[in-house]
Amino acid sequence: MFPVFHFGPVEYFAHLNRHEKVVFDQHEQFKKQSFRNRATVLGPNGCFNMLVPVHQRNHSAMTEVIIAEEEKWRELHQKTLSSFYRNSSYFEYYEHHLDDFYTKDFKNLFELNLESTLLASKLLGMEFEFELSNSYFKSEEEFDFREHIHPKKKSTGTFESYHQVFQDRLPFQENLSILDLIFNLGPKAKNYLSTVL
Repeated sequence: MFPVFHFGPVEYFAHLNRHEKVVFDQHEQFKKQSFRNRATVLGPNGCFNMLVPVHQRNHSAMTEVIIAEEEKWRELHQKTLSSFYRNSSYFEYYEHHLDDFYTKDFKNLFELNLESTLLASKLLGMEFEFELSNSYFKSEEEFDFREHIHPKKKSTGTFESYHQVFQDRLPFQENLSILDLIFNLGPKAKNYLSTVL
């Protein structure tokens, strides 16, 4: 069982890459300070969280969390990605996909995150079947990733360093948003995922 994150971290996609079929949970509750409405990218001053603002009610299902469009987050995300990754090796090859993504209408946070996950998977060349959960259920299964991947939990993956845009002034930053890996490694990004777990 997988949550849907907003351009989730490399570890998340490494797990997705190991499955031919996955279930995305559309009934789980929104969790603050998680990857459900943030993507961590790398800027000249270090890690930066791109946040999707939401009108959140306590214990709301992901499909009930409405995006706060009045905060113009789309423009901010596009400017941030362009500013941080313009000089990366592959940004120009993928930029038009992001332009298309940021012009779409999304009914809720789940729909946005699912679209970002499917877009990143497509750019990586990943192929898997997926279905959406019919209801929320607790699970102790090994392959339940809803609580496994969190900004405050240390990743269990191994992250070899790769060229990052600001490596002349910053040490390598591991497990950032999948966008960092895609913009810096391009077609080699999927191969990198197989080395993480």
